[in-house]
Amino acid sequence: MGARRCPDGHRLVVSILAYVLGALLVAGAVVAVLWYREQKPSSLEDGIDEFHRELEALAPDWQPPVRRSTPPKDGDTFG
Repeated sequence: MGARRCPDGHRLVVSILAYVLGALLVAGAVVAVLWYREQKPSSLEDGIDEFHRELEALAPDWQPPVRRSTPPKDGDTFG
């Protein structure tokens, strides 16, 4: 018995598998990069900084109310 030659169909299957594997690797790399970019820092200082930014967003430049030096006029309800 002599050695058997691989039919050309075998090359086609290997070519398709290589293409699918390459596409999966590229997709996996893209998913990994996007996941890494969306990760939030987890240190204590980062949590404090985030809390401070949220407080600033709620009340950016809070100033205490200024008292009037003159008494309000009749009918003036805003003091």
